[in-house]
Amino acid sequence: MKKALFYVIVFCFAQLVASSQVEKFELFTIQPKLGYGLNLYSADFNNFEGAADCGRFKNGSGSGLFFGALFERSLDSKKSIGLVLSYINRSGVLDIDYVYPLRNPDNTITKAKIKDKIDGEISYLEISPSFAYSFTDEFINGPLRAIGSLRFGLPINKTFEQYEEIVSPAGAVFIDNGVRRKRRDIASGNIKSINNLAFGISFGLENNLKIGNNTFFTQTLSFDYNFNDVTNDANWKIYGVRLDLGLRYTLFRTIEQPKPAPPPPVEIDIYVEHPKEPFVELRQKKFDGKVFVGNELLATSPLVNAVFFARGSDKIPDYYVDAVPANINYFVFNPVELHKYVLPRIVEIVKHNPKARIIVEGATSGSTNEPEGIELARRRAENVKSRLVSLGIPEGIINTFARVSPRFPSNQDFPEGIDENQRVDILVSNAPLQEYVDLQKYSEIDGNISLLIATENIDKSEILKITDSFTNSEIQFSGTDLVKIPVKKRLDDLEDKILSYSIKINDSTYFVFKDTIAISHLPREVIELNLNNFEAILRFDYNSSELSEDNKGLLRQLSEKLPANATIIILGSADALGTAERNVRLSRERASSTEQFIRSIVGNKFKIETGINEDKFDETTPQGRFLNRSIRIRVK
Repeated sequence: MKKALFYVIVFCFAQLVASSQVEKFELFTIQPKLGYGLNLYSADFNNFEGAADCGRFKNGSGSGLFFGALFERSLDSKKSIGLVLSYINRSGVLDIDYVYPLRNPDNTITKAKIKDKIDGEISYLEISPSFAYSFTDEFINGPLRAIGSLRFGLPINKTFEQYEEIVSPAGAVFIDNGVRRKRRDIASGNIKSINNLAFGISFGLENNLKIGNNTFFTQTLSFDYNFNDVTNDANWKIYGVRLDLGLRYTLFRTIEQPKPAPPPPVEIDIYVEHPKEPFVELRQKKFDGKVFVGNELLATSPLVNAVFFARGSDKIPDYYVDAVPANINYFVFNPVELHKYVLPRIVEIVKHNPKARIIVEGATSGSTNEPEGIELARRRAENVKSRLVSLGIPEGIINTFARVSPRFPSNQDFPEGIDENQRVDILVSNAPLQEYVDLQKYSEIDGNISLLIATENIDKSEILKITDSFTNSEIQFSGTDLVKIPVKKRLDDLEDKILSYSIKINDSTYFVFKDTIAISHLPREVIELNLNNFEAILRFDYNSSELSEDNKGLLRQLSEKLPANATIIILGSADALGTAERNVRLSRERASSTEQFIRSIVGNKFKIETGINEDKFDETTPQGRFLNRSIRIRVK
């Protein structure tokens, strides 16, 4: 009897083991992971959108955390497929070393070693289909597996900071507005040109240490390779070496017993209540603020007095138009966009200055690029003259000249310089190209609109937005709420304004309310002279820091209209053609020559600060590059 019972127990145990062996081919595994990685950058670029060009970045490195989870299914006793969902930090720093001359207090020159750095905060949400192959089931006390996967990543964090740091000598510092620091910030913000999808591969080894019946402690060493660049406008790839630690838990499939058939349904009467229509009501409205009136100092947009032509062509491009719209304001409009009106603006200047005379100089980018040479330059000049005559300028006050190269040529070592030299310069004498500085009457409203909005029959999860016709701003709110709309806007007149408020639910259902801001009854504050919106741009010729006569006239106007002890800020600028070191030096020279001229005409009447302008116009257009060869003057 005992023998029989023993055989029965052995037989049942064998059946259980056999059953487990069968189920091993139908395993489902979950493995949370946490790790740390070394990020290696391979690069070959000068800049990307938003970053400054300070030289060519070649490499860099960084590190960051990784965490995620693996979901896996066995194909057989050796092979498995899975899916990894993870967050991975790919941050790091690219840097360049360069030497820059610095002036010591005793006026001697020291060579300083400076690092230009781009510190990128980059992380991805990655989805990785994976494959695993087990070399052995007992490496130490668990399987040793080879792991490979495809990786697809969506960027989550994508910001950067670009700055310079002085490495040596030890006592060297940057001086910025009187502040001494080892580090100088250049640019920062989002990496706007980041690729929206990163893809690559990973491969490595995973060791499993058994710590329970179905549980393993895993250690994975892997190498990551990305196929595409970080951004779509720079050659910048990321490699990585990662060490992951995880807890691998295996679940066996269970066979569900058939469920008993459900009882037959019981017939019941169903009453369907139709949803009520949403209701929105404006219960209270109030404006709290004041109106500022007075005078302000403004400068008109600079004029790029040239017409740019296509390679080998004498036809004036369709880009240039013959009339300036009535609503164009030369004090606030973008000067790059204003360039299309250069011909009618020249006509306006001549009509207001009867003694004006015009020289039209046609030029080419040289015989290599435009073999027709002087004849092509002559036709370009004649076509511009004909257009000016058709717009109302007397033919007798216009003289034309032709040159193989412009009087002030751009650097033809760059493709952009070649394009810039294919132009006609329009030189006006006995008349300023622009009346740069003017005192204008202005009025501005500043305050808050407060609205108490009540809602009914609207689910709390639905999104409500309100837009007003005065500021055109959109503000999100939820349910019955007090909504505040900030108002800060220049006024063309001081008449009362009729407003309409549009409230929409989930971007579809609209409610419209009317209101009035009684501007005529608001408290007013008189500003004797507002300088907050003043910014003058003075252009320079290519590679020059010499002030033109027109620019000297602007500085005289400005000096006459500013109060004593005002602070003038002069920011030098240069275009992207040329080395970064030369452009920095040229920017400082332009600011310095401007400061010297102001001192020569008014002495110490004003406080003057100089620096380098980082807010550049569009470098992809010739007019943008012309405008970047400039200084900007602000007043505080």
